[in-house]
Amino acid sequence: MPNTEALVFDLGNVLINVDVNRCLQHWEKFSSLSLQELAALPQQGNAFAQHEVGQLSDEQYFDFIRQQMKLQTSDDEIQAGWNAMLGDRIEDTIAMIRQCNGKIPCYVFSNTNPSHQAKWSYDNPDFNDLFNHIFVSSEIALRKPTVESYQYVCREIGLAPEKVMFFDDREDNIAGAQSAGLQTVLVRDSQDVAQALEALDLL
Repeated sequence: MPNTEALVFDLGNVLINVDVNRCLQHWEKFSSLSLQELAALPQQGNAFAQHEVGQLSDEQYFDFIRQQMKLQTSDDEIQAGWNAMLGDRIEDTIAMIRQCNGKIPCYVFSNTNPSHQAKWSYDNPDFNDLFNHIFVSSEIALRKPTVESYQYVCREIGLAPEKVMFFDDREDNIAGAQSAGLQTVLVRDSQDVAQALEALDLL
């Protein structure tokens, strides 16, 4: 394996638990659809992707959600449901990353949007000290799993892709990173992170 000179972590289900069902449960009381009907609707699509690369504002995306989910409520309530998917921190992983501080640069690369970014930034102020930089898809106008998104992150870090190890819970994002030449770790739980960091003698 090539030398690893930087670590890049996904946010959702790597550092913070995410569950879209919490959104649907919040929105159900404002919708003419049942929870089961809401769950059957497509969870991702063009509007979702456009929101994550900054092509749709929060307000524009909430209008889309209002129509798709048949909601009769305000933007504030839609946002409350939208942000409800962000759960508690995965403290085991965060503690391991803290142990890496001073040993290797650590970064975040997240497909996210302004509403979610404001929420997790407020809830996790220590991330600013924990990570050298946080790359946000809606700010860089690129999102995983495109090869271009990983290439951008590596250029900004200043390393060749083969020197960067990327951690993500989604197989499509891992495949995209591999296509871009990064080292990868598929994260199913914090033990996967631990094994990778132990192999690098970082723990």
